[in-house]
Amino acid sequence: MSIPAISMSSGNRGERTLGFDSLGQERPNTDPCRPSTGLQVQVLTDKPAYVPAEMARFTVVVGNGTNRTVTLHFSSGCQAFFSVESPGGFVFYDLETNTGCPEVLTEYTLGPGESRAETFTWNQVDDAGFPMPIQADLVVRGRIPSYDFPLSGPPEPFALRYPDSPFRVAVETDRQDYVAGEPIPLRVLLTNVSDAPATLSFSTSCEAIFEVEYPFGETVFHYDPICFEVFHDRTLQPGQTVTYTFTWRQVDDSGQQVGYPLTYLIRGIILDNPSVHEARAGIRILSP
Repeated sequence: MSIPAISMSSGNRGERTLGFDSLGQERPNTDPCRPSTGLQVQVLTDKPAYVPAEMARFTVVVGNGTNRTVTLHFSSGCQAFFSVESPGGFVFYDLETNTGCPEVLTEYTLGPGESRAETFTWNQVDDAGFPMPIQADLVVRGRIPSYDFPLSGPPEPFALRYPDSPFRVAVETDRQDYVAGEPIPLRVLLTNVSDAPATLSFSTSCEAIFEVEYPFGETVFHYDPICFEVFHDRTLQPGQTVTYTFTWRQVDDSGQQVGYPLTYLIRGIILDNPSVHEARAGIRILSP
């Protein structure tokens, strides 16, 4: 990324001068004055739009546009964050709120024209761990939580969109909250939302499965049915819906009760060839 150079008056300051950070502590720095006009933050997305349940990748970049070396100090092991917001500024997801940062002082130094990047993933969830609605126009904003030079960058727009397909998938449960150990009935619905008949092709006798994952993306449970190799097609008329029913008994892949109280995402997947149709729903498991 090209960071424009910004001239700053040097005065008599040099490598051995001391500056004071925002906590009032004396810190060695090549430029103790806060160079807010010379340090720049930008966040980059790996693509302009994401389909349901697709993992988004955001890269937060901080660049030194001054002609001096600058050291950034941090009160934890976290040196960059991002937030997902509406274009009007409402925050749906904030990484800092959902991250446990090591309590250790850290720092790094940027020379003139140098930049530093850190990449994160976002699983299309809000701060409560529930899936974001589709469709949505959003922005992502990066920030650097340095306590001497706190920085926030401009918003970068992106979108959540359905794939270019005549089909839509939805996952439904009979309610949102369940007590630990209680079986959870769920339905995966496949609907033709176009104005003409549409066909899906399958290579096995199983047309749909589901998985359960944590809000940050790790899969807890894979539904693994016995499927036979049977090539077949399924045609849906305009507005027609096919429903696949399942039950999750709140166990992980080893058969053990999953943790609680926690939020989980149930991902419904249509096994057409190739599979591009899926959706998610969020549920909470509460203490008995």
